[in-house]
Amino acid sequence: YYYMHPIKNMNSFVQNFAYSLGKQRKYLLANCKKENVYIDTALTQVYQTYGEYDYDAYYTKDIQHPIGVFTADCLGIVLYDPTSHIIAAIHSGWAGTRKQITSKVLNHLIQKEHLNPSTTKVYMCPCIQFDSLEMGTDILETFHQLPFDVSPFIKTISTTKGLLDNRGLNIEMLKRCGILEANIIASNLDTFHDQNMFSYRRNRQC
Repeated sequence: YYYMHPIKNMNSFVQNFAYSLGKQRKYLLANCKKENVYIDTALTQVYQTYGEYDYDAYYTKDIQHPIGVFTADCLGIVLYDPTSHIIAAIHSGWAGTRKQITSKVLNHLIQKEHLNPSTTKVYMCPCIQFDSLEMGTDILETFHQLPFDVSPFIKTISTTKGLLDNRGLNIEMLKRCGILEANIIASNLDTFHDQNMFSYRRNRQC
């Protein structure tokens, strides 16, 4: 996921996929028409240090253009609408969630591309889960700017620390955009605790 980190730490299949997807993304940036690629940079660490890939969301109707996002704790969201034939991939770390990237992408697709939220299927990949995403209370306080009650998605553990349910916040955004809860498949795997998963927070060399 973090392109600046050694790909040698991945197995051969993931190595090849990482190189391939990197080339595909570079091709998309150079060749896709602007109106076919929705951009909303969350300015998380990877995008600050590797500006060439400062795209946090992609969508297409062209099955010949593979799209995807890499994650290593952040939430990856893939959606498909059989009505409009829209396929989208979203990267939503906590900074992107705070900027409501998922809501922005869905609203854009509904208004501009006629995506039908009632027929859209969503898959959420493994990510760092509620009990593992510890943050300072100063950052957690900024989530109260979101246009809905975020208290179910924040746990205070001390006067200076708390936990954030990044996945839960994105599920709430999806539902508020009209996505049916029955059409949302969210992985319960925790990238921080599961040693089979990449976790930038656990291992910054992953």
